[in-house]
Amino acid sequence: SRVLNSELQAQLDYVRNFSSLMHGLAEHHHLFLAKALSAASVPHAFLKGWTLAQRAYCVPTDRYFQDIDLLIAPQCLAVASQILLTAGFVEQTSSRFHANIHKHEYQHAQHPRVQVELHTRLTQAPYDFGNVWPRIRQVEIKTSEGPYSFWQLGAQDELLYLLYHAGVQHRFQRLIWLADLFALKASWEALTDACAQSHLSRCLAATRTLVGELDAGVQTPWIASVIYGRVEEHWM
Repeated sequence: SRVLNSELQAQLDYVRNFSSLMHGLAEHHHLFLAKALSAASVPHAFLKGWTLAQRAYCVPTDRYFQDIDLLIAPQCLAVASQILLTAGFVEQTSSRFHANIHKHEYQHAQHPRVQVELHTRLTQAPYDFGNVWPRIRQVEIKTSEGPYSFWQLGAQDELLYLLYHAGVQHRFQRLIWLADLFALKASWEALTDACAQSHLSRCLAATRTLVGELDAGVQTPWIASVIYGRVEEHWM
């Protein structure tokens, strides 16, 4: 394993401690949102972030994240928005970027670091996964309140979305998005046809190469060096 200098080790310790606090807040808000949306009969699926960390990482708090992403059925956006506003969230100014017009951003008034993004679609044309709603699944996750089943994308749809998000939307700007795909132990061959249909073949090829390099350079269990922008440069 790589020996870290004292300055970098101090940064990593700080990130781990901060990430632990964020995971505690995230669990609270995930449980609240899951229960409130289900009670209001709002179809939804949690994306990336806390639920993925709980499922895929040996040490979930090694997966840093900044917001809570939710896919919401478009016809239920108003109901979901009202749930957030009632819970103390404030809607933020819409992004000027065309790629972000499908999402609505909220920030908690008392806890500004707690942010929620409601997505009414996963992709922009020409990328298309079809109708994902019939394929969403409930995944049981351990919480401080006991096991709870959260709605998630179907297994293949989740991998396609992570490919799209990392490679198309963000051009592989952060190492953590590759770490997610590695942690999920994606079967690239099984994704070939779906990626071709979704116009993600080039993205898949690039991801396989980059994840292969990551696999060769970083050994499990994961350490916090893959979770925060200011230390990523030491591993790229």
